[in-house]
Amino acid sequence: MDLNANINDLLAPNKIQLTNCLCSKCGETRLSYEPVLTHVPKIWAFGVYNLTLPIHDEINIHPDDTRHALKLRGIIYIGQYHFTCRVFDESGAIWHNDGITTGRTSSFEGYLQDLDDTNELLYTNINGQIKRAVTVIYA
Repeated sequence: MDLNANINDLLAPNKIQLTNCLCSKCGETRLSYEPVLTHVPKIWAFGVYNLTLPIHDEINIHPDDTRHALKLRGIIYIGQYHFTCRVFDESGAIWHNDGITTGRTSSFEGYLQDLDDTNELLYTNINGQIKRAVTVIYA
């Protein structure tokens, strides 16, 4: 997998993927498969910790020649052995939650459309604690 791919590249139909599986018949270790997307789920989570993926406010998927748009709805972060998250509502408002400091409430951070670059969302720096995005959620 290309570590600098973007999410739409990962979803590209007819893109041959390589596996590290061993063929039981010939012993070949470089098997390939061609993923086929038959329907678009209502929610999709991508693990991004080991990838350098740009974060988009919306991704478009075309499995059946129809455009399906999924909007950014959440990002989960890890740092200092603790998870936090950001939630994005319909209006584009960004809400931060850290169960230790905010409990069950979330603090308003601004609007997605006001960010200069959505890649600013790859990290969060709250109270001097830098956390890295591990999961991006679209719905």
